Amino acid sequence: MNYIEQNLQPGEEIKYVAKLHFFLFVQPIILLLLGWWLYGSETAVLHYGGIFLLFIGVVSLIQRIMVKIGSAYAVTNKRVVLKTGVISRKAVDLVPVSSKPLTLPASYS
Repeated sequence: MNYIEQNLQPGEEIKYVAKLHFFLFVQPIILLLLGWWLYGSETAVLHYGGIFLLFIGVVSLIQRIMVKIGSAYAVTNKRVVLKTGVISRKAVDLVPVSSKPLTLPASYS
């Protein structure tokens, strides 16, 4: 049971649950592939550059996995719930305000 299901109000039901796009992982994958390619180089500078890119790619991948794990977005019949964070949790509840339709008279000259 996730955060959103635990914090539903009485009579509230989940209408839509959003997920993060896979494009979140493109940058770390590019860094890992480029680092792997440079790691196999004969030149020492490129070899150590590849090790550096592999390290940055792994750190970036771990960070983005934590973002994916710690994020929850849902639309219910009463509000929109946004939750981010694994260690320190930040939650936002957006309650739609009902408004009356606004009619403006238009005059054409």
